[in-house]
Amino acid sequence: MKNLLTLSLAVTLGLGLSSSANALVIDGKLDDWGLSHQWTPTSNNDGRGQYSYNGFTINYTVEDYTRGYDSGQVNPGYGGQAYDAEALYLTWDSANFYVALITGHDPGTPDNPSRNTFGPGDFALSFWNGVGTPTYTYGIETTGNFGQKGGIYQVSGWSKSPYWGGSYITSIAAGAKIGTASLGISATPVTGIGGGPANDKHWFYEFSAPLSAFSFNPGSKVSVYWTMNCANDMIEVDPPVGVDEPPVWALLGLTLPAVFWRRRRSIR
Repeated sequence: MKNLLTLSLAVTLGLGLSSSANALVIDGKLDDWGLSHQWTPTSNNDGRGQYSYNGFTINYTVEDYTRGYDSGQVNPGYGGQAYDAEALYLTWDSANFYVALITGHDPGTPDNPSRNTFGPGDFALSFWNGVGTPTYTYGIETTGNFGQKGGIYQVSGWSKSPYWGGSYITSIAAGAKIGTASLGISATPVTGIGGGPANDKHWFYEFSAPLSAFSFNPGSKVSVYWTMNCANDMIEVDPPVGVDEPPVWALLGLTLPAVFWRRRRSIR
């Protein structure tokens, strides 16, 4: 993955909040996100932006490692396709957040650092004002190793990767359960997605979580982050406007690219 980036826009337009009555089905499949063999309905390129599909404006980050299973650097660590965090998607409606992840990391990978294998981490969410670095105070449990799989937690402590100076959060280590998300993880991988070798394997995660489970100020930005427990690669999606702003882009039906990029400090 490239260095973590924050997407910012020089204009104030609403996105993500759908005026549609459509709902995304949480089943570990991504057809209802408008995806089949490309990272977006119209592109196979890395980057950040938004696209409209089925009444939703979907925010995305794509950072695809394309050299297959060669154990190459995905940044900051190594592991090639097997440790690639490839694409992350976020949208919301008046009731729920919806998140989808595509990764080359098998969710069944055992967490056994002594044998140099590391399992999946948990989803981290932050509501913040867009200044500085987000502090991830909420998490969605993906494995059941800390608490309930699919549980929504107000997090008081994160486990961190043993590498990279302990800079990167990975899994929930302490916190209180405040709700339950609908979580779907694909049982078997698929191939033929993205610009890498045709035999690259990809797994899908999806969750929906009720907005009412979270406490945030009107207009807060939301950021969603995921990595595996070694943090060899991580990915973050970070829409440029607040959760409660109107769905201007969704109503226009536009796919808009990133307008301005700036580097972000390490997630701590």
